[in-house]
Amino acid sequence: MFLGWRGVGRSADGPTRCVINEVPNSNGIHTLLGTYTSGRKVIVVVSHDTGATWQVLGSVVSCADGSKEFGDPTLLLVEGVLFCAFRIHCSSSDFEWQVVVCQSKDDGVSWSFDSVVDTTPNGGLFVGAPCLLARDGVLQVYYDKEFKVGNKTMQWITLREKPLFSEESWSHPEPVLDDVTISKISDGTVGLLRDGMAQAMTTADGILVVMETVDFVPPHQNIVRGVRSVDGGKHWLPRFEIARGKLASDGSFYNAYNPCGVVVGGRSVWVVYCTDEDYPAPPDASSTPVRKRRASIKIKCSSSNAELWSQAEPVFSDANAKCYNPGLVVLATGSVLCTVDRLDGTREMLSAQSRFRYQFSDDGANTTQVVHSQCQPPNWNV
Repeated sequence: MFLGWRGVGRSADGPTRCVINEVPNSNGIHTLLGTYTSGRKVIVVVSHDTGATWQVLGSVVSCADGSKEFGDPTLLLVEGVLFCAFRIHCSSSDFEWQVVVCQSKDDGVSWSFDSVVDTTPNGGLFVGAPCLLARDGVLQVYYDKEFKVGNKTMQWITLREKPLFSEESWSHPEPVLDDVTISKISDGTVGLLRDGMAQAMTTADGILVVMETVDFVPPHQNIVRGVRSVDGGKHWLPRFEIARGKLASDGSFYNAYNPCGVVVGGRSVWVVYCTDEDYPAPPDASSTPVRKRRASIKIKCSSSNAELWSQAEPVFSDANAKCYNPGLVVLATGSVLCTVDRLDGTREMLSAQSRFRYQFSDDGANTTQVVHSQCQPPNWNV
């Protein structure tokens, strides 16, 4: 069922949410590029018809013997250079997890190694799910990193950076955490911290990072939260809630997880995410494997300072209740596309079909007082 969105195309070669916006090829034709992974390869795909059909362009990296598994690929285009970041899980003694960046200077046809962002020894804790952001001549990478805190394994977003197009080493890793959360970790009062799946974007007043988190207290349901920085990522303002699942009949909350965000028209932030709130109680446990979770996809909108968030609107659901990795891409025309992984070997592209009128609430919830009436990008497809 599509509410406000039209299915553009569905393909086994469609990308996951790391599709990027209108890359001109050598003939000057504007195309879309994206990636997905087969596990043994990070595959690059191209579309010449705004996402209706996709063809394989090549691969960033591959491992024929299966000793390395690739995941979480994402793309970034900067001044004609494509960067691809991904994570590697290794079954040999070389390492356990790595976050790696490669680059292409011929529109994704061929790729060369750029750098290793982070690595853990054999048996080490997880690093992965990278997100790339370029701003002010600097390339930043945000990624998941696990830590042992007392007897708990926690995880938060880590930031490293280096000058664009340089061979310099990545900076010292810094946590994407506000001072209040850091203090709670230090004094042992944070409960459980499991931040991940970061999506970073530049807004009118700095950097916004949206991420999947868990409720600090049991049963630790997933919540989509955000953090902002006004000094390039050196310091982070207190985290805030973007989307929380509805209250279930058994008294627990449903989940909101796996977010992706974009800035639309320079003034609006759009965030899509997965949720199980449209299905019977009880909610899925936040530890449920992705392929066993029930999910539909919803979207919320905010002004560029991310202080007020709209009510959730549906984007996608189907009878199988299986989907993951929603993503958004804004075309030069102002049109917005959404990618969806159907978890059956195919990915789907959707196009927004109507002008949504959003009601903003003062705390991100769906039932609070309306304080603003609409937020829509210019030149929206109708």
